Amino acid sequence: SGCVPYLQRSFCILEVFATLSGGGELFVQTNWNPSSMKKALESCPVDCAAADTRSASQRESIREFIRESIGFEKMNALITEAAEKGSDRKGKKGDVPGVRMEELTPI
Repeated sequence: SGCVPYLQRSFCILEVFATLSGGGELFVQTNWNPSSMKKALESCPVDCAAADTRSASQRESIREFIRESIGFEKMNALITEAAEKGSDRKGKKGDVPGVRMEELTPI
């Protein structure tokens, strides 16, 4: 479908946010080059409100967390920017720096 499956799952979106907001480095492992990632995100944008889990109650808990913390619009923008920047960093973990929160547009 051209979508980034990882970014369509609620727990994965939460994982990216936790990594960035916790001061960690996000490493994006992909075979896509930056322009391919950008095209995929344009054709199938990150939509945290529509992200899914196997459990309806867990999905709603994650949605509630997003709604009460930074909101869906800001979360979508943060995750999109992190994925785009991360896809531009090739190499093995340790060879290239991961994406850090301070490199992203302030939320």
